[in-house]
Amino acid sequence: DNMSVLHSFKNRVNRLGTTANERATNQGIIDYNRYLRQAGTSTKVQITDVNEPCVTEKTKWVNCTIRDIAFNDQKAYDQKSLTVPLGTNISVGCYVKYQDVDMLIIYEEKQSIESHRTFILKRCNKTYKGIDDNGNIIEIPMVVTNLTLYSHGLKFGAYLTYENGKRNIIMGKNYITDKIDIGQRIFLTHKSTFVISHIDDFT
Repeated sequence: DNMSVLHSFKNRVNRLGTTANERATNQGIIDYNRYLRQAGTSTKVQITDVNEPCVTEKTKWVNCTIRDIAFNDQKAYDQKSLTVPLGTNISVGCYVKYQDVDMLIIYEEKQSIESHRTFILKRCNKTYKGIDDNGNIIEIPMVVTNLTLYSHGLKFGAYLTYENGKRNIIMGKNYITDKIDIGQRIFLTHKSTFVISHIDDFT
């Protein structure tokens, strides 16, 4: 009868949500997950949980896509774009092991339709040796550059001073890096010791 036809029609329309925005979001999630299964660019990498200081054999594996954000220049080497499914336990400051290289999530891009999450990765080029609660030495990847000011998306940043030179370091925020303080010395090479002169914590 007419009522059953109307009921069936409403069920089909409302299957993805009761509003246009809900339907667009849910359809986007379905499309992204299908893309992740079928795309030749999809991959599976290890990504740390929030507050996990570095990638280890226990770090979770995540299906994702990783792409260059530029071509034929240094930025393509240093930075990548990462997409992951909604609900993945990662954030700015987490680490990604990609092609045997540690990369740090430095920024999360906001999507108009939240069908997945998109982040910017930066290649790590040094390690900081910290000590965990059990007294074990933990090597934490970090990004070291000549002093450059960043203003968005960073979980932890510090300025280092050495003679007349300055360096900017970026590390993930976790229970080990939280203990780093102004005045602390950090060895970046065997020949150079830097003193932390300023800390920016963007949480």
